[in-house]
Amino acid sequence: MTTLADLRNVPHYSVSAINSYINCSLQYFFKYVEGLKPSHTSICLPFGTAYHTARAFVANAKFANAHLKRQDISLEEAVAIFADSFHAGIAQTEDLKADEGETAALEETGMRMVESLFNSLDPKEIVIETNKAFIVPVENVDTPLIGELDMLTRNPDNGRLRIVDFKTAARKWPEDKAQKDLQASAYCMAFNAEYNTIPEFRFEICTKTKKPEVQILDTERTEQDFAKFANIVRAVDHGIKSKVFIPNSSSFFCSDCPFKQHCEKW
Repeated sequence: MTTLADLRNVPHYSVSAINSYINCSLQYFFKYVEGLKPSHTSICLPFGTAYHTARAFVANAKFANAHLKRQDISLEEAVAIFADSFHAGIAQTEDLKADEGETAALEETGMRMVESLFNSLDPKEIVIETNKAFIVPVENVDTPLIGELDMLTRNPDNGRLRIVDFKTAARKWPEDKAQKDLQASAYCMAFNAEYNTIPEFRFEICTKTKKPEVQILDTERTEQDFAKFANIVRAVDHGIKSKVFIPNSSSFFCSDCPFKQHCEKW
């Protein structure tokens, strides 16, 4: 089975790369064109990866339980998966940036998040697949789009397929954020291109708060949304090929940008 790691070995665009160019095209240049080494990596990266690993493990257990009649994993097992992945990620990350006490505090937060996840699971949820990589062409763009569906489910109420994307966030999302997010458009477009059906899309956001909550935001996409996203990709592609790279000092990326020194030299 082709994995996202396999697809990253060929020239490609991703939603994160597209968003990077939109938010600060100069940061895109440093990271994706020049391939410069960042000055640091935030501890949020291994934290987010660890939560995704635990969440996918829970989803895979539900998938196996539905098809192989095996017992679901326990909360203790899921918490252990998170903790092990978090520590492994920290050990493997170069130039990790973390404030004093932040690692221990995040580990405790992550364990509470996994517990909150367990308490919010829908027993009717029908898991079909997890970590499904895709690669699709974008019209009039030489470079394909790649990505990975965190989870594919079937809505038990209407039978429609649903893409579920796992997120962690410092706080709950505004209600309209899901309607504007490019990821939903890109992933639904890719799924429709392969299976000729437009799925539902769900953001499952677990907050990194003292008392974590799982926020569910459902959204829909249409052919018009796909056309708009493709136009954005073509505009970004044109900017990159035209070597248009401009700093954005008001970007939310700016305050903790790992390419700040390169930007100042630029």
